[in-house]
Amino acid sequence: MCLLVDEAMTAIRCGAPLVSKRPEYFEDGSNQPDMIAFGKGMGVSGVAINYDGLMMRHMAYHKEEQIRLSISFWRAMVTRPIGVPVLIGALGTLNVAIAEDWPTRSEQIGKAFRDFITRCANNDTPGREKEICRGLGAFIAIPREMNKRFNVMAAFRRQGAWARWIPKLNMAAAVDSEAIERYLIGSEAKLLRQKMTEEAEHLGTKPLWCCICGFDQTKDDWCRTCFIANCGTESCAKIFGSHKCL
Repeated sequence: MCLLVDEAMTAIRCGAPLVSKRPEYFEDGSNQPDMIAFGKGMGVSGVAINYDGLMMRHMAYHKEEQIRLSISFWRAMVTRPIGVPVLIGALGTLNVAIAEDWPTRSEQIGKAFRDFITRCANNDTPGREKEICRGLGAFIAIPREMNKRFNVMAAFRRQGAWARWIPKLNMAAAVDSEAIERYLIGSEAKLLRQKMTEEAEHLGTKPLWCCICGFDQTKDDWCRTCFIANCGTESCAKIFGSHKCL
């Protein structure tokens, strides 16, 4: 049975090119995956085959010409869903990621965000240090209840207790925890969100997801100050109605 690793959200932003390359998962390097699914991190969806993977290396693909032949056969027999413009964009993303060393930056960004989140959490309970962040690099998870205080859009799993934060890797300010605080909830956040609201209203659009549950937002009930919305269900609308604007 082949080992398939889902890197759709973790590639590049996990402190390594791929999280499956980190020592926490494969300390001796012998149990590398046979296939890797990738997507959001690289701007394109697909599956990469590792001919030195856990099971693939036992399938007699040892010589380069054998590998090239199998790839040619695959291309001839299977429809390639990646359009040329998308592929060019994805290669551009990889080139920039290499040039700017995004895996290293993801570690710096992750540390800055964790410092900011921990500082906010400990300000709520002075004198009591607590670990409230999960994840690796710039792939961060915080308790869903705590996420509400920041008035930000996060990724959720249904009924899950954690909200996932996926900050951009091309933000210079994101490596400074104090700058993150100003940018997210401080003096600069209100002006930035007002500009987002003005642009959305000019384009006839609005926030697409509920900031409480992460589901699609179909109502016109959204905050023009914070640029957040709710899905309209009774529970989310109640929480949204009581949020404090920046």
